[in-house]
Amino acid sequence: MPGGNNQGRYGEAEELFRPFLEVIKSALGEAHPHTLGTMSNLAAAVRGQGRYEEAEELFRQCLEAKKSALGEAHPDTLATMNNLAIKAGTEKQRCFFVNAWIPPHLPP
Repeated sequence: MPGGNNQGRYGEAEELFRPFLEVIKSALGEAHPHTLGTMSNLAAAVRGQGRYEEAEELFRQCLEAKKSALGEAHPDTLATMNNLAIKAGTEKQRCFFVNAWIPPHLPP
């Protein structure tokens, strides 16, 4: 992930975040900032594995929950909007490079 200090171990991170998310939801509720942060971290781990559609859905769920719980102008809500924009940019860039490498005699 851009600007992050990661080790590329997104699969391991996902394995930890998924069960933890369920525990934290039960303990603190779905709208608690720690729950929302964990959901965002899970989405980032999924995105890091190249599963962009799944990550987008998780980020969208997180965004709606953050808007409701924290408000649209809260920094955490804005950060999730940024993560969705990164997802969109990553997908667009990936499509550009795939199309750029298709030989001219093959349809895109």
